[in-house]
Amino acid sequence: MTILCLCRAPLNYRAGIPRFCKELYSCYFSSKPILASVAFSSPNQFKRVIGPYYTELVFPYLFKFGTIAISLSYISFFVKYIRSSKIIHLNHPDPFSSLLTLFCYFLLGCTPKIIITWHAEIYKSYPFAAPLLVFLDSLLFNIADHIVYPTLFHEKSSFLRKLTLDKSKFSVIPLAIDNLPTSYQPRSIQCVLACDRDLRLLSVGRLVSYKGYRFAIMALRWLLDHNEFDFDLHYTIIGHGPLFSSLQSLVVSLDLVDVVTILSDVDDNDKFDFYKNSDLFLFPSISQSEAFGFSQLEAMSYSIPVLNTCLNNGVNYLCPPDVGFTVTPKSYLEISEGIISICQSQSTYSSYCHKSFERSTFFNIDNVRSSYQTLFHD
Repeated sequence: MTILCLCRAPLNYRAGIPRFCKELYSCYFSSKPILASVAFSSPNQFKRVIGPYYTELVFPYLFKFGTIAISLSYISFFVKYIRSSKIIHLNHPDPFSSLLTLFCYFLLGCTPKIIITWHAEIYKSYPFAAPLLVFLDSLLFNIADHIVYPTLFHEKSSFLRKLTLDKSKFSVIPLAIDNLPTSYQPRSIQCVLACDRDLRLLSVGRLVSYKGYRFAIMALRWLLDHNEFDFDLHYTIIGHGPLFSSLQSLVVSLDLVDVVTILSDVDDNDKFDFYKNSDLFLFPSISQSEAFGFSQLEAMSYSIPVLNTCLNNGVNYLCPPDVGFTVTPKSYLEISEGIISICQSQSTYSSYCHKSFERSTFFNIDNVRSSYQTLFHD
């Protein structure tokens, strides 16, 4: 059983869909899958990594538009390899790979089994292209053998599900990632409330607009101007992306240089140290382009309380309002009030810590792998 997994984003990106794909296949499957994607960062990048369980291929792009990158070498590889693949595992949204799949299916007569993992709808992000994308995706859904949604939120809100004739091909398999703590880690904020040290806030994710970091930064300015507890704050944002300079400028303009630190080059070991030493995790995303949020899961597994936003999608399925503290997107005042509410007492804080960790144990990578293996064999 030869599997070709299309990973949507560059495999050297240590988060999101690429991370899910790599960790899903970091175990025995009946054959060694090929994980393929197109590079975003360099037009000349080509990468081949042969691992014990899968092979990674990253192809250089010819040009790109937003997060859609076009690659001639990827097209050549795809057309050649699809003929020998038994299963195409397409992680969607990926308009480029979807178009290639449809081309090979209808014009070249290549008919491998098609499994789709549906991560998010992007039609609102590309309103002018939305009619074409809906048309292509409806074709893709109807020729697919199975469509997997990561949460019930994704399934219920999916416009394409309503257009697909065969409803029996849908299922829900939660996302998960590996190498997370499996035991509860007690935390205390008593010393913070006594002003013995900073209240350490953390965010992890790409520096892009839909992450909403500007509103978290503005919330800190408000907190410092209206600080009821008189504690010191320090906020670390770990990530890289196109908004690095503009976020730094915002930090300077709000006189928060000593409060906010943006780190763009942090390896996994150092990142996990930040989780261990942080008091509160901020996840202030502002649009449904944020479909799930693995960094939330990482924080929860380290028993860190999470403050997120109400997006009514996988973000709130992973960390619902009865587990974390959920606020309105783009509201820096509510973020400020949420920080105060979570940290108002040791008992309140400890309750959020317990709920975070307990929720994280629901997302088990071994169960996810087993479900996908069963699906592929069926």
